[in-house]
Amino acid sequence: MRRLLRSLRSRRLAVWLLGALVGYAAVAAALDVREAFSAPPFVVLAALVAMSTAACAWERSARAVSMLRVGVVTQRQVDHLREHPATVIPLAEEGPRDVSAAAGALRSLGFRVTAGERMAEGRRHRWGALGSPLFHWSLALLIVVIALGQLTRAEGLIGIATGDTKSDVREAYGVLEAGPLHGGLSGASITVDRMEAEYTRNGIEYGPTPYVRVVSATGDPLAEGFVHTNAPLRYGSTVIHMNGYGLAAKVRLDVDGTSSAEEILLDYADDDSGRIVPRDLAVLDASGQPAVSLLIDADASSRTPALLVRYAEGAGDPRSSGAMEASIAEGESVALPGGVSLTADRLTSYARLAVVDDWSVPFIYALFLTGVMGLAAAILTPPSTARVLFVEGDGGPAWHVVVTGWRRQSGASESVHAALEAAAGANGGERP
Repeated sequence: MRRLLRSLRSRRLAVWLLGALVGYAAVAAALDVREAFSAPPFVVLAALVAMSTAACAWERSARAVSMLRVGVVTQRQVDHLREHPATVIPLAEEGPRDVSAAAGALRSLGFRVTAGERMAEGRRHRWGALGSPLFHWSLALLIVVIALGQLTRAEGLIGIATGDTKSDVREAYGVLEAGPLHGGLSGASITVDRMEAEYTRNGIEYGPTPYVRVVSATGDPLAEGFVHTNAPLRYGSTVIHMNGYGLAAKVRLDVDGTSSAEEILLDYADDDSGRIVPRDLAVLDASGQPAVSLLIDADASSRTPALLVRYAEGAGDPRSSGAMEASIAEGESVALPGGVSLTADRLTSYARLAVVDDWSVPFIYALFLTGVMGLAAAILTPPSTARVLFVEGDGGPAWHVVVTGWRRQSGASESVHAALEAAAGANGGERP
């Protein structure tokens, strides 16, 4: 077990694992791999990184606990200081013969001191010892939470026409990605009550903005409000973001006496031209063969909302030059080949919403903040310890001194030695 812990807290192993994790994420992003962060390779790498970080955190926690134990000096530490001091400060002939003067010098530098007749120990910023383990534990838990979040989250795009309601079920989504451990969608009702063409808040214009209302499967109100950039709608572990908007056409198809309703969502082009991307629609007859092929677009030449319908008989290409076309406004119908009739029952706008169910987000933020606090404490307030032992040897009385925890503050270490030398009445310490 000790060998395993020693291997896991190896800095070299940690660097290699982090490199592999970052490399995997970079490749997955470059290749646009779907569900890359819930796949087994990511989960295994994340688990190994978390275990390595936890082993490092355990080691630093034990060290921090020992540093917090003020005044607890073992005989082994005393013997080591007597035989292997970092600095020897000889005492003047009329100088002190104990460590009381050394204790005073350490207190003047802000150390918290415990002293006996022959031994004085000063500690400074001792609570800073918690910074490193706090950072490492936060990092280990952050990796675990991110991995579990990827396994249990769900994210999808759902298009809802103004005034319509759709349930939070798999069939309602155009695109849906769910982790293998996601428990299932809520079944809540999501309604777009209205769409503000030019929504302004606090002097900022957000453009077309939907007012969204969410009701639970049992009818309890969950959340409602305008959804726009940096203002998602939240309820429980679910967040609804505005992803886009477009035109919605509710049409009715009559084929051989059978009527069916279709919802056609038309998106704007990505080139900011205001152009609508047309939608293809194939209508089958009673035998399952193509009766007519449709290309449905917005009629830009009409002063009122209208659909431009291009059509070709059977499996023909409605984009060809020989295709026929008709413009229909809301409530109008057009007779198509194959005994098909198309009626525009309703023309309106729609909101494309990104619905994310992810419980891990607040914990990720909290652990990130805790990790930053631990890192700041470790860097800005590193703990330091100074031990002074009075020794009467062949070379005369002297103070044996060791100062630890000043790796980044060599000047501060020198100030400790200078204060002790002044208290000893010495001209300078000797560094073995």
